[in-house]
Amino acid sequence: MWTLSFNLIVNHVTGEKSVQMKPAPLLPTEQVESAAARVRPLFLKEDGVHYDKVLNALAEIVSASSEHKKEVEELRSKFRIADPDYPNGRPKAPRSEPSISNKEMAGAWLYGHLLHEDELRRSYGKGISAEEMLLNATKTVCGEMLAAIETLHLIERLVVSGSLGSPKNYSRSV
Repeated sequence: MWTLSFNLIVNHVTGEKSVQMKPAPLLPTEQVESAAARVRPLFLKEDGVHYDKVLNALAEIVSASSEHKKEVEELRSKFRIADPDYPNGRPKAPRSEPSISNKEMAGAWLYGHLLHEDELRRSYGKGISAEEMLLNATKTVCGEMLAAIETLHLIERLVVSGSLGSPKNYSRSV
């Protein structure tokens, strides 16, 4: 959850009230860029390690355990919440709506400015400050990182418990 801070300003002569927003604290851009590059393959549908492919394989492996199946589906939900393209996929047309979702804004920064230089994605950021796009992209990238780390922890627990062999025992492609 993001906390926004502001000052309420009252002109004692006219009685007019206004709000002055305080800047939101942002992570250093380099850290967000580095994290986004690291999780990028998990969010590319064409990639062999797309989160749905990995989670489908895990669901198959743990199919006998309802507890683990539930955990896999909770992870899928976390990935989808963080995925800028879920549920509608990549935009196919420039932005035409006056409003924009936080996911679209995050996608505009991540794919329009950072990872792909995609002009179509950039259209979703028109009229929005770089700071606001970065703020939403930071939230998205953090969500992506947390989902990836939680998936790794599940895999580690499955290996330790013997439910999942070590990677060298698997030759199937996901």
